Amino acid sequence: MSDADLEYALTERAWSDPRFATLLRTEPATALLELGVRVPAGVRLDIRVQRRDTLYFAIPPMPDAETRAACPDGFIPNQMDLWRSADQFCWLLPEGLKMDLLGMRQAHRRAQASGPIPPVQRSSAASDAPEPDAESARLARGPSTPPPARTTHDPAEHYRLLTSDPAARARLIEDPVAELRWYFGYMPEGDYRVEIVDQRHDTIAVLLPVVPPAEHRADALEALSGRIFDILFTTGVGGYCIPDDRLKWVLRDMRSAWIARIQPERV
Repeated sequence: MSDADLEYALTERAWSDPRFATLLRTEPATALLELGVRVPAGVRLDIRVQRRDTLYFAIPPMPDAETRAACPDGFIPNQMDLWRSADQFCWLLPEGLKMDLLGMRQAHRRAQASGPIPPVQRSSAASDAPEPDAESARLARGPSTPPPARTTHDPAEHYRLLTSDPAARARLIEDPVAELRWYFGYMPEGDYRVEIVDQRHDTIAVLLPVVPPAEHRADALEALSGRIFDILFTTGVGGYCIPDDRLKWVLRDMRSAWIARIQPERV
């Protein structure tokens, strides 16, 4: 795969150019202009820079009125896997964003064919300040609505809550470990963070993988090609999206607990 692939080019540039990596995080649309790609109006890019001590989970976007009317029970057919974790498809990209991504990729290929693109001047409004600490942000918000009493696990009910009840989403964002413990029936002890990505219909979320060792960088880039926008938060990208082996074992245990819950005959 060559750098005519947008994901390959974006990741390679971010891994090799600290200025571009910072611009990508703070002004993603401006950064993509340097690759010859204009982000469509009305589309946001949410660029997350991976941390080695963090597990990432995403919750599905709240359905629009039309979808809600078609699915009055609160869940969408074929999305009963609920939100997705760090080793699976994270979300099903809305059709509109799929077309936007297709257009962005085509624009990048055309730009590559016409020659190099000069860097875009960064605006003075951008900042190199680190992202706010998640725990500080949670404490600043204060407690949310307490969760209802729950004695049984019902995947359909959990999905219905996440896609219809803002309070349920707020609980997951505020205290993800407690909510994930209820969902999976298990959460390991340990010194790690959990970050929840609250998906929106107008937003393309991207987890920029940690830079791998130099001797593995080419293989990791090849594995990322064509995938970073569509398959987020995956352990399958050369092993580098979750670079800490301890976190891989954490995810394995959580998956096993989940399988035991929904398909006990497999355990």
